[in-house]
Amino acid sequence: MATPDDALSAMRRGCLGCHDRTDSAGGLDLEAIVSGGNLAWRLDLARVATLMFGYQGTGCTYPEIGVTDGHHPLTHHAGNEGMIEKVRRINLYQAELFGHFVRGLEAANEDGRSLLDRSMIVLGAGIADGNKHDHQDLPVLLAGAAGGAWRTGRTLGVPRGTPMCNPYMSMLETIGAGQTRFGDSTGTLGGLG
Repeated sequence: MATPDDALSAMRRGCLGCHDRTDSAGGLDLEAIVSGGNLAWRLDLARVATLMFGYQGTGCTYPEIGVTDGHHPLTHHAGNEGMIEKVRRINLYQAELFGHFVRGLEAANEDGRSLLDRSMIVLGAGIADGNKHDHQDLPVLLAGAAGGAWRTGRTLGVPRGTPMCNPYMSMLETIGAGQTRFGDSTGTLGGLG
């Protein structure tokens, strides 16, 4: 049986610097962070968390997937297909790590329901097109059924220009926080329930 010390140990193994696990100075191991975060949720040590795979304005590399160029410089690809392919590989790797986290929550049973069914999770992109510095219409994934308040397994279209704070407002409304506004929100997302 996992213990809180297991979660803390997993987090400590990967919480320094960039995420290159081969860095002898103690780099950040994304897989350890994802596993540790999942374990912390399952042990009820944390139910609110933020996980950033890497500040995308840095030159973090991903040697574990064969990308030794800095992530941010690659996003300024100027149409270079080789650079675009490396960004795709980074995006896929990060999505796979997110999938690992979500599957762990789905496997955790809590009072007859999966922990994922009880959760609200947002996976968002930092930029739509790094080459253009375009921050509009970012892809966003909402995972979890929010204790049954949200219907899952579908795609929702939202009007162009919908602020990213609108999904956050929806989450706050779902938990009954009583907020009427968050950041630049203009309302909540319709159709989640």
